[in-house]
Amino acid sequence: MINQEQKKYLSKAKIFSERLSPSNMEINSSLNSLIEIPIKLCVCPKILIVDDEISNRRVLCNYCNRVNIKSEEAINGLEALEKVEKFNINFQCCSNYKLILMDSNMPLMNGEESSLKIRKYIENQMIQFPYIVCVTANAINYKDKLLDPSLKIYDDVFYKPLRFDSFQNILKQYKLL
Repeated sequence: MINQEQKKYLSKAKIFSERLSPSNMEINSSLNSLIEIPIKLCVCPKILIVDDEISNRRVLCNYCNRVNIKSEEAINGLEALEKVEKFNINFQCCSNYKLILMDSNMPLMNGEESSLKIRKYIENQMIQFPYIVCVTANAINYKDKLLDPSLKIYDDVFYKPLRFDSFQNILKQYKLL
């Protein structure tokens, strides 16, 4: 199934190839073969969903599907860190996820520790930073700490219960919609 972003690339490629077609300009036969170069569409996931509760991951995956954005899942902060580290190996056309939705309380490695380690890894790799959004039910009590720019833990907070309109607002805020 082709998502909205892929449709945009296809339509741009079609317009470009029409502009280069022999009916629009004179091209010798050796250049004609260049027009038929296949275009690879990006299939990289744009969002990493990190939560130890499967029901929360399912809801967010469904939200991603509703807006045609590819996502991946991790069940804890340690797995999220591993997925970020392996992103360039598994997906060739993008440098990283665009957005990470991170639960704050998880086993093995919590969201705060994972976010800090992801940021440190990405800084060392000199690749594009993803936005990291905390997904939590109890952040109201310590939201100032979570969003403190000097700590650089999270870029934003997404409160549970998970609502589709809030999800869309975050996607718009980070230019994924």
